[in-house]
Amino acid sequence: MYSVSGNAYYFRILNAGSTGWRPAVNIQAYSDSGCSQKIAISEILSNSGANGNQGASNAIDQSSSTYWRPNCQPCAAGQVFATFALSSPFSCIFASNLGVGGGGGKSWNGGLTLEYSSDNSNWSLLKTTSDSNKVVFAFPGTYACMYAWQAIIFFCVY
Repeated sequence: MYSVSGNAYYFRILNAGSTGWRPAVNIQAYSDSGCSQKIAISEILSNSGANGNQGASNAIDQSSSTYWRPNCQPCAAGQVFATFALSSPFSCIFASNLGVGGGGGKSWNGGLTLEYSSDNSNWSLLKTTSDSNKVVFAFPGTYACMYAWQAIIFFCVY
């Protein structure tokens, strides 16, 4: 799990708007704000549920032929979520069809919400996007400094 100044962080991605149908979701994290350098998410720690055998682990299996189908139809804003932890910094998260998508003759474009927590219980907003399946961000406070520290060591002295 990623740690900043001794604090470990969990992350949770949610649908920011209602979906007209049950979305088919794949999730990918990236180390860069251009969303081109993939980072594997090894495990979904918790999620809002699944339809049949289309569980949340399908969202991170790197296969375009499998996906996670939440157990709601339609899904209210914030009803669909997946919680994960990463062992390295990331600046972009992509969740196909969760923020913008279509299915069952319905379409939606409510966007995504990304939250963080140090205890996997109390959540704080990191960023919300509208009309997108992607969130590009800089983690507040020391994360930005920590990221810069990895590239240029003398920028951050604690």
